Amino acid sequence: MFANQRRGSVGLENLFAVALVLLGFVSATGLMVKVYRAGGEQPSPCELVCRQATGAAKG
Repeated sequence: MFANQRRGSVGLENLFAVALVLLGFVSATGLMVKVYRAGGEQPSPCELVCRQATGAAKG
């Protein structure tokens, strides 16, 4: 590994590994943002009242 660095050759394996790590990081960050935004959505009070009224009417 160090012999290749002395000659200035990085190697395709190392570049591929770094690209995979960056891709994983970006994907994980995007997934976390998506889950965070989806978890923050709360139904409006009117929607809750309508659901309760519908449930009471059926039961």
